[in-house]
Amino acid sequence: MEASQTDLLNMLPNMEKKTDKFGLIQDEFEPVTELPEIPSKFLSMFHNTRVTPIFRYEYSAIERYLMEGLFLLIKLNIRIKKCSNCGKYFILKGDYATDYCDRIIDGQKYTCKKFAAIQARKKKVKSNPVIREYEKAYKRYYARVTNKKLSNEDFRLWTEEASKKREETAARYAASPSEDIIKEFKEYLGNR
Repeated sequence: MEASQTDLLNMLPNMEKKTDKFGLIQDEFEPVTELPEIPSKFLSMFHNTRVTPIFRYEYSAIERYLMEGLFLLIKLNIRIKKCSNCGKYFILKGDYATDYCDRIIDGQKYTCKKFAAIQARKKKVKSNPVIREYEKAYKRYYARVTNKKLSNEDFRLWTEEASKKREETAARYAASPSEDIIKEFKEYLGNR
């Protein structure tokens, strides 16, 4: 029975490793300078075969594996960040900066990123009376649409008009905060 390509490759001699008195491999990060001798029968066998090199590391301590992983992350320029919500580390995707990961926290139904966006929106609404009044009216009008008391087209038109008025009122309120501005906006929206 003829040996397979894998069996033939496994017959190649392994490169020597020097170890110290504790069994730790010495010079494991040194580059290979001596090429192993490969018989011509192996070379001819793989002449028309596509070969992809695979690196395998063998360490005697877990710290060495971790260091190798760290060096690989640095080499590939992979950025790691700590999530501001759950405190776990994550790999940044793309070229945008974010402080939150895509994990779903135990007991939650949203990812940290989505949860942070919801919290930021709630904080914005709570701190700005103009947006708070607009949200009340929006929810009231949306309920009318779901109860078929208002058409989608009328709701769309109201939303466009009310959004413009909200932006104008927010700009006026930011320039000079006043209860009169909020009262006027509430009356425009029909809020109590």
